[in-house]
Amino acid sequence: MYPTRTGINVFRLSRRTLLKAGPRVRRSEAFALQHIARHTSVPVPKILKYWPLPNGGCTMILEWFHEACTLEQRWKLIDDEARLKIAHQIRSFVEQIRCLPQPESIRGMVCAFDGSACWDERVKRQACGPFASERHFNDFRLGLLDCYTWEPGARRDIENIRSQLRDDHRIVLTHGDIGVRNILIDDHNNVVALIDWEMTGWMPEYWEYIKTVHGRWGKEDWLRLAREMVPPYDVEMEVDDQYIIINGGAPF
Repeated sequence: MYPTRTGINVFRLSRRTLLKAGPRVRRSEAFALQHIARHTSVPVPKILKYWPLPNGGCTMILEWFHEACTLEQRWKLIDDEARLKIAHQIRSFVEQIRCLPQPESIRGMVCAFDGSACWDERVKRQACGPFASERHFNDFRLGLLDCYTWEPGARRDIENIRSQLRDDHRIVLTHGDIGVRNILIDDHNNVVALIDWEMTGWMPEYWEYIKTVHGRWGKEDWLRLAREMVPPYDVEMEVDDQYIIINGGAPF
């Protein structure tokens, strides 16, 4: 269904099942989905089976929601009231997963659900970490900018960003990719599933908001709705955008 160059491939197996496989598919996603299904009312795909691949990665067989469509498919067909209804449902799901306690063995760490290295395209294009704390996470990201320090004013700008970065946010479970393609709804605009949890992990509390608006600059309708879906963190967003501008250009 979605062969990609990113190491994640999705195949429709039957009316009610799909297969997700590739080097970027990780068991931590399966663990997270099972945990969320057991401890919250967040609608997530049921994991039917999963196993590791010999060259890394994982294969999962998941539930397919055959009578649902993505919010992207319905976006232009629904009005603001329906969009707000969907946003409020997402907000309740976000609050539920944020309330799940981080295991004591990885308390305070920034990492994947199971404590392994995290993968997030806004951090790095391959797995990195795990990080012992938010401070270590911040130091790692700032370290990725070292290659730009030869540019005039870059070191000053990097030091300015570091001075604005907090190291004391709550670390909460984060979906990491809430968007119109990952929200499945029915004909009555009820959310039937939140899908694509490959970037889920324990992240600073502001990260969900940053990722919900990630890549969607200029889409004012979505940006307004994102503030209803996820608690907004405008100061952190501004600082992270400064980081992105140095690390490759304009914000995503």
